Amino acid sequence: MGENVPRYFFNAYDGSASIDNEGTELADLKSAKVEAVLRASNLLKNYAKSIADGEDWHLEAVNVSGLILFRIDILVTDAPVSRPDPLMKR
Repeated sequence: MGENVPRYFFNAYDGSASIDNEGTELADLKSAKVEAVLRASNLLKNYAKSIADGEDWHLEAVNVSGLILFRIDILVTDAPVSRPDPLMKR
C-alpha cells in the first residue's frame, strides 16, 4: 500500500502461540477488526472441536511496536446445569 499505511499483526493463542511475523497493511483500526474477525472465523472452523471441548482461544491484534490494540476471546463455558453433579458419583 504505502509508507503511511499501518501494519497490523494477528497473533493466535490456543495453548500454543501462532505469531504473525509479517503483518498486514490495512487502512485503519476498523479494517483491522474486520480482518481479525475473518481470521478468527477461519480458525474456528479448523479448531472447532478443541474450542467446543473448552480449550481457551484468543487472537490479538498488535501494531508494529507490539502494543495490543484489541483481542478476540473464544471460550465455551458449560452452564452449571450441564456439568456433572459431584454428589451423583457417590
